[in-house]
Amino acid sequence: MDEHDALFLQGWVQAQDRLFQLDVLRRQASGTLAELLGTGALASDIELRTIGLKRGAERSLPAYSPATRAGLQAYADGVNAWVKRNPLPLQYTALELKKFQPWTALDCAV
Repeated sequence: MDEHDALFLQGWVQAQDRLFQLDVLRRQASGTLAELLGTGALASDIELRTIGLKRGAERSLPAYSPATRAGLQAYADGVNAWVKRNPLPLQYTALELKKFQPWTALDCAV
């Protein structure tokens, strides 16, 4: 097993155990949590969009080394592979959500 495989498997296992938590944290940091949880998260979204964690990650990601970007992509591929082969966790059903926005290297950087 090489580093790529280990990072892919880490993404797979974390998606298996904590996909909803990953999605909430991704959306919270990006200022898009209200898309998932509703208007109660709007104030937090406004604050986090103002802070600009996602904008900062978008600007920083190209400066990462090729190996780092490849590692982030391997992790993202692992998350997405798990989602493709398994039903979404019950939290998505409770929120009447049927889709998961694919995980990206940018999501890791945020």
